[in-house]
Amino acid sequence: MDNGLWQSSATNSSWETPACETDIRNFRKCMDDNQGNMSICGWYLDQLKACQAAAKPY
Repeated sequence: MDNGLWQSSATNSSWETPACETDIRNFRKCMDDNQGNMSICGWYLDQLKACQAAAKPY
């Protein structure tokens, strides 16, 4: 069995944190905690959009 492929995919998934993952988690948590109230969570969405725009070239 070739588990080199498995090792490389496992390494890739745990080695790098996807861009903006923290911002995504914060936004989702805010939306969950506040019943989807965008007036409360709009700041988190703005942060997420800014992160995505900054990460886009990469």
